[in-house]
Amino acid sequence: MDGRTQRIVWVALLTAGIFATTPLWRLSWNQTPGQKLSGHVLLEDSASGNAWYVNPADAKRYAFQTPGQTFRLIQKLGLGVRHRDIERYRLTLPKKLLGQIVIDTEDKGNAYYVTFDAAVKPLGNPDQAFEVLRSVGEVVSAVELEKIAVGSLELISNF
Repeated sequence: MDGRTQRIVWVALLTAGIFATTPLWRLSWNQTPGQKLSGHVLLEDSASGNAWYVNPADAKRYAFQTPGQTFRLIQKLGLGVRHRDIERYRLTLPKKLLGQIVIDTEDKGNAYYVTFDAAVKPLGNPDQAFEVLRSVGEVVSAVELEKIAVGSLELISNF
């Protein structure tokens, strides 16, 4: 075998090895777009400036265009977590919390967004929360957004 053929064989073997060692739960060919983007903040690329949060619980997108809507989104979709757990998570963050809005149930209801690089960003008051969530947003096309079902905060009960 010449050098070029050996390189091709090595690349093929390496690729096969990576695919063979990838856990099946990491392969996403059967996930819906909402499941793939679960926990992400999406910013529509049109002039509308619409912002959406894809709720990990139901893989639907929820709109927020104002600080008031952002506050309501946090109230309805936030995950209640004990203060000691939030402090512990700052050291070792469980992957299931990535992309979640968490609410500290023991510290005046302070809310945080857990980014996908494991940063815990305080959301503060509604104006700050609106800015923080938009700052972590990813721009997507209207065509891509249409593939994700729209959720309604009115249909979600906190009890």
